Amino acid sequence: MTDTTMDLADVLADMQEQDIEPPIPAKWATPNEFIYRKYNRQTKVFLEGTNEACDSTDEIFATTKVALPEGDLNFVFREDVQMWQGYTAEQLDDYLDSIYVPKPTGDDQWKMAMMQQNALLFQQNKALTQTSASLSTRVAQLEQKQMEEVNNG
Repeated sequence: MTDTTMDLADVLADMQEQDIEPPIPAKWATPNEFIYRKYNRQTKVFLEGTNEACDSTDEIFATTKVALPEGDLNFVFREDVQMWQGYTAEQLDDYLDSIYVPKPTGDDQWKMAMMQQNALLFQQNKALTQTSASLSTRVAQLEQKQMEEVNNG
């Protein structure tokens, strides 16, 4: 080890003993300083800046060279127009809800109403079939009783 490394290690150890957080570097690398911007393929939400491209067959992650716009927003990559779109926290929550919890469309609501109506009609048909079978049995019993009375009397 060099003297500089030892000095830095000593300083960090001393800071740890005193329960002091190490200083934050004056400048962090921004995502646009990397070659690629990595995002989730399903949600399209930005994950990180990286210098390594994702494998094109990767089903979870993808990378793009398209730079992020300025601002402290949550970014979603729009593959159809090859650009990033910024969202506030509320907008991002709404966007993710629309992905994971789809809202029923008018067509979906119509299908649900038809399924409910079919279930009701099925129940009514079952009840009518049972009533018809019961009536048929009673008619057969009455006819048998009437035939016995005719034969006996």
